[in-house]
Order: sequence, then structure tokens, then C-alpha cells
Amino acid sequence: MIVKNTNRGWEIVTQTAHAFLAAQIADKLSENFKNEYWLETLLAVYNHETLETDFNSGSVLNNKGMPLDFRESKETETQTLKKIQTMVHTIIYRSSIVNALIVRHLKFLHPNIFKSNKANYGDIIDDVCTRFNIGKTLFEKMYGVLQFTDRLSLIICFDELPETNRKIEINDSLSENSVFVTNLNNKFIIEPWPFESNKISVYKECRVMKSASFNSENAFLKEYHNMKIETITYEFLEG
Repeated sequence: MIVKNTNRGWEIVTQTAHAFLAAQIADKLSENFKNEYWLETLLAVYNHETLETDFNSGSVLNNKGMPLDFRESKETETQTLKKIQTMVHTIIYRSSIVNALIVRHLKFLHPNIFKSNKANYGDIIDDVCTRFNIGKTLFEKMYGVLQFTDRLSLIICFDELPETNRKIEINDSLSENSVFVTNLNNKFIIEPWPFESNKISVYKECRVMKSASFNSENAFLKEYHNMKIETITYEFLEG
């Protein structure tokens, strides 16, 4: 889960909600980024957090009883490898192309594990590209959509959008050019603009936890499920 300490309490965004936000962003992209395998690409964006759903992966509290952001996880390489293996085996029954795209994303996130051949799933990508006649360039373009939307969604979920008159880079996964988001008088501008319409709006769902800490994961989950879901909308404009 994604955790932010606010003056109202702990803002919690699940990995599933983050993935859905990424899918919202992907759905609004220009037709130039969509091809005959667009459905598979969109499903890969939505399913790229397969194992992180509903608090079923790892601890939810740190040693002080506070909600644990996934970036604070202290997983060992063995635990990470086991998680990768479980994810790959879980999604293989959904779609070969979806599986290959998520394997590509796991390779990006955990390069050392893949380089050591402890998680050698390169044959999955090669097999899918061969069976569906997907060239390397096209496959990387499809993955670029996942990487871009994942990153912009995380920026939103981490509450890292730039302050007024500042800009930050999203990434360059959609093309050779980096995409930036700028805050101009509290209006978020994206350049170069990758979306079909000249203005888009997306939303994230979260819960705000009032307790400062919890004496058990069950106590955390009880309060979490009793809190109302909040919806926060974000609007982006063409530069």
C-alpha cells in the first residue's frame, strides 16, 4: 500500500487503487499509442500489481505499529524472488500478452534478480512475441504505456505533483522525448501532451486513518474497512 502522513491522519492508497488510476490514465492516451493489442496492454496496466491486492503481500505495519508504505519494505532477495514467481504463475492464466508485459515490468523493477538468472522469464516474452508476431519495437511501445502510466499514477498517489511554477519529469517511456508535468498557477500542464483530448481528469481513491498507530494488523484492518472511501480528482491540461 501507499502511505502518506497528512494533517488529517494516514492517507492510504492500495496498490489496486494505484493500478486502476494508471488504467484511467492509459485509457485517455492518444490513439497513436494504441494498437491491435490495446486491450491486453490496458489489462496489463490494471493487473501489474496482481499480488499487492487487499493487503495479501507482506506486513501492513512497521515495528512502531504505523502503516507501512511499500517503499519501506525490507524484503530479502529470496522473498522478492518468491513474490515474482508467484505473480508470474498467477497471471499466466489470464493472457499470454498480459503476462509478458508484466514480466517485462518486473524485469525493470528488479534488474539484479533477473540478471542473476534467479528469475529468468525471458523465454515468456520471446515466446509471446513469436506466437503473436509482435516485433521488439512494438512490444516495447506497449510496455512504454505501462511504464508511463504507472509512473504518473505513482506521482499522484505519492502526492508528488510539483508546486506552483515548478515542473518534474514523468519519464521518457512513450517516446524518445521526456514528458514533464508543470504546475502553472495551480494548473497541471503536461508536455509533450500524450492524450487524445486537450484536457483530462482522473481520480484516486483512498482512506484516511485517524489512529496514529495500531497494536495489531487486525486493529489496522478493522479501522481501515470502517473508514469511508474518499475520491480525489486531478485535472491535467495540454501545454
